[in-house]
Amino acid sequence: MRATGVRHMAGNPYGRLRGKWRAVLERRRHRRSGEYTPRLWPIAVPAVFWLTVACVLGVWSYRYMLGRPFHVLPWPVASPRVNPDRALKNTAGVAGLVGVVLTGVYAYRKQKLAEGESRRADAQEFSRRYGEALTQLGDEQPAVSLGGAYAMARLADDWEDQRQTCIDVLCAYLRMACDPDDETTPHGEKEVRITVQRLIQAHVTPHPGPRRPSWSPHDFDLTEAHLHNADFTDATFTGNAEFGGARFSGEARFCGATFSNLAGFGGALFSEPADFGRTKFSEPTDFSGVRFSGPARFGGARFSGDAGFGGTNFSEAAGFGDAVFSGTAGFGDATFSGTAGFGGATFSGPAEFGRVVFSGPAEFGRATFSGPAGFGRTTFSGPAEFGRTMFSGPAEFGRATFSGFAGFGRTTFSDSAGFVGTTFSGLAGFDGGRFSGDAGFGEARFSGDAGFGGATFSGLVWFVGASFSRAARFDGAIFRNDPVVKGMTLEKAPELDGVSFLEWPEPNRACKEDSPQKNRGQDKTGNAVEEGDEPG
Repeated sequence: MRATGVRHMAGNPYGRLRGKWRAVLERRRHRRSGEYTPRLWPIAVPAVFWLTVACVLGVWSYRYMLGRPFHVLPWPVASPRVNPDRALKNTAGVAGLVGVVLTGVYAYRKQKLAEGESRRADAQEFSRRYGEALTQLGDEQPAVSLGGAYAMARLADDWEDQRQTCIDVLCAYLRMACDPDDETTPHGEKEVRITVQRLIQAHVTPHPGPRRPSWSPHDFDLTEAHLHNADFTDATFTGNAEFGGARFSGEARFCGATFSNLAGFGGALFSEPADFGRTKFSEPTDFSGVRFSGPARFGGARFSGDAGFGGTNFSEAAGFGDAVFSGTAGFGDATFSGTAGFGGATFSGPAEFGRVVFSGPAEFGRATFSGPAGFGRTTFSGPAEFGRTMFSGPAEFGRATFSGFAGFGRTTFSDSAGFVGTTFSGLAGFDGGRFSGDAGFGEARFSGDAGFGGATFSGLVWFVGASFSRAARFDGAIFRNDPVVKGMTLEKAPELDGVSFLEWPEPNRACKEDSPQKNRGQDKTGNAVEEGDEPG
């Protein structure tokens, strides 16, 4: 028994599709006339109008030739303008012209009836072919199913009115429960599924062979389908493309593809490399909850709408280099186990990376954030590179954790930069950074060396409650406003070459060494005070 042997009418998509098709045919029988029987009003109304005009002109001409065209009845015919016989001949000519018009209308009606009968015959033939192809596709024998797949594809090419229905049948076949990677699945079943998949791929991608009708304008519902070695390189999806919950075994290629409408991959599983490089998404795109077991490539991709990657799991390297996010880029709660490459990426809208876990290197060098950038409570277990990154909107790194190197050298913060409560376990490098707005490092923890050499702070800067366990370098830094350092603790004396502060706390280590002899205490801000002194 094949894996698809559960094709009974109760839970069988083929049975549902067959019933749906019968309902469509039943509705067509009760449609008002016009699809197969022509509506003649487009020509009948002008014909009646012109016939009326011709009759009026004919009567007027006849009376004019008799002499008194505008005189009321009875007609005075004492002095006719022309011979009555000639007038009668002219009248007969007008009547003949009217007859020609009526004959043309009748011939047109007859032609339209013949065309309607031809369309009716074509529809009946298409219906017969549809039933046969559906029966073959649902057959237990793989060879018969294979023939049904090709028959359904040919019918979709020929039957434009019901092409979407034929596409739905092929997609339904791929959605049926079957695992091509399972050794118990018959080989014939695998071949049929691969054939159906290739037929769909061939009709949405450019092909150098014989020209065939494109299926790109139609919808493709491949929800929870199982696709093996899916190759949609340079494919075009003008309609909706739904791959939610699909399983992609083997390499999945979507590089250069174009999704002009909604594209949904939520909950999909990619067991091998997935290539979405240079892919264009014109509408909102959903990759939430997707699991990428292999490398994921999105380099150069274009997201014109919102891009949802919330809760996505990247088990290996994820490349978004030079990608463009025009809408909201939502990566909240995502997990990057390998290298996360966003170098040179452009974020025109909000960038949401809150609570993201970067287990490997996180590369954001030369990226551009035009809108708000949220990295609150994000975990960077490996090196985090933000060098030469531009933040035009607010940048929020509050409560984030940097276990390795945190590189913000020559980074530009045009708006506010928030590092409140952030933990830097390794080297934190802000050398040469540009802080045009307010910069907040309140309660931040710098366990490694912290470098702010050559940085420029144009707005308010506060280090309230911040702690520096190792060296803190501020040499060459420029502060347009005096920084707020109340409650800041230092283990070593900071390097302040070329920098002046109104108040700068003494190193905390010296305070600890002197405390047993001098009975020093601390005020409420954490600064050391002599015994008996008034706390500040």
